[in-house]
Amino acid sequence: METDGRVKFHELFKYADSTDMVLMLVGVVSAVASGVSQAIMMIIFGQVITAFGDGTPETILHRANKVALDYVYLGIGTGIVSFLRKYL
Repeated sequence: METDGRVKFHELFKYADSTDMVLMLVGVVSAVASGVSQAIMMIIFGQVITAFGDGTPETILHRANKVALDYVYLGIGTGIVSFLRKYL
């Protein structure tokens, strides 16, 4: 009797050892963090637009720099997550 090669979803992981499980967990967490970074970028961009809209000529530079620092942290975090996602 021939089979068509299909297996159930849980049977895919039958031969996975602890190293495989850890790598899959790191991959899932990295993928989620990479996807969340896009949403966070939209929130920070909205804060930058608000800083420009609500600021006066005297305060606009300070307000924009404060929000722009969030982009640096987001960029560092996205870079780390992208590295983990690609190389692990």
